[in-house]
Amino acid sequence: MEARKFRDSFAFYTRAAQVEKVMKKFSGERIPCFVSRRDDSIAPITKSKFLVDRNLSISQFTAVVRNQLDALPPTDAVFILLEKDNTMPQGTHRLSYYYHTHKDEDGFLYFIFTAEATFGGERLSLGIDFSKRKSQLY
Repeated sequence: MEARKFRDSFAFYTRAAQVEKVMKKFSGERIPCFVSRRDDSIAPITKSKFLVDRNLSISQFTAVVRNQLDALPPTDAVFILLEKDNTMPQGTHRLSYYYHTHKDEDGFLYFIFTAEATFGGERLSLGIDFSKRKSQLY
């Protein structure tokens, strides 16, 4: 579910109540996040709402998001952006930092993900089997 659809499907007070319930249950140790794709050319994510440890780094969270993308080829890299100002967060910062500075009024931290073909994607299209040893490739 995309962020706009999520916001339209659930009233502000419903979303805020969900966040308040989670924060009370986990004593603020978990952060409610919502991740949506940047455009329709990217495969949809299997899970959009995440409840993540506040000490998780952005790089670790990106790996969690990557694991939810079944249809993404291994040659594509995933990039996470903060929806509030459309900027890329620093990978070493903790989610708690961005939660305090970028959370939405409803209490969710909204992210957008995008993918880019990297990691030798052109070579894969040539039919090279990278499971072979490096010395056998060249």
